[in-house]
Amino acid sequence: MDQQNRILNKEGQVVASWSTTVGGWVDSAGDFIGNTVDSIVLWAKGDSAGSLQRQVEKGQAPKEVDRVDKPHVPGQKPHVHFNDGTSLNNDGTIHDAHNGTPKPSNKTKEWLKDNGWIVEE
Repeated sequence: MDQQNRILNKEGQVVASWSTTVGGWVDSAGDFIGNTVDSIVLWAKGDSAGSLQRQVEKGQAPKEVDRVDKPHVPGQKPHVHFNDGTSLNNDGTIHDAHNGTPKPSNKTKEWLKDNGWIVEE
């Protein structure tokens, strides 16, 4: 792996690297992060789908949030599923368009934005 294909923390440890197998960035645990600069920026903020899901499990997320998922397949983005069956990617795009357009409350929009997600007004 050359220098251009990895991201180091301030201690010099590799925290993410480019994987030609999945066609994108993976973290040190091998979990897919994304394949765009935006996905890396969101990931680097430290508010991953996993930490948001833990908030859901602890009852600290808005009630309309059903769950928050990490990408399941290459090319997919972290996404939030709402109780009405709709879902939204961390970059603000619709995750499962066939389930409808998400209309999250202002409280949920703020929660997502506070956690580094992009949400349209």
